[in-house]
Amino acid sequence: MNSKLPIGLIVGLVLVAACAAPEPQTQPTYRSPVIEISPNNLGQYWVVDKSTVSRPPSRFRPGGPCQMVKLAYTIDSQGQVFDIEVIDSFPNESFVPTAKRILRARQFKPGEDNPERIPVRTVSTELLQLSSAGCGHLRRRQQG
Repeated sequence: MNSKLPIGLIVGLVLVAACAAPEPQTQPTYRSPVIEISPNNLGQYWVVDKSTVSRPPSRFRPGGPCQMVKLAYTIDSQGQVFDIEVIDSFPNESFVPTAKRILRARQFKPGEDNPERIPVRTVSTELLQLSSAGCGHLRRRQQG
């Protein structure tokens, strides 16, 4: 009976720790007002945590047409993405839910020039090359 006490204690502690784990943030945290920045200046404020960059689903791998979604979004003071808005999508909106999910999953770290963790609003273009022909025509559209 004494040998079961430590196992029961361990199981109990694990359950308590699991209940105490923080839930994903559902509301943005702003330490200061959100500022609008161009995509070229994002790195001055926030950089992507590479470990949170996800790959698109297998149905978006080479063999189909190119997809592009241009999204506006806010990075809060915790480095999480909120308020995603579709600016443009081409050739249709079939990739929009996936592009939003990929962007929402990213975590950002404050850039060297942003120790105050200033929240920003910016634009990003998610572009998937789905064919061996490339997406040059979409890259030109993205720049225009």
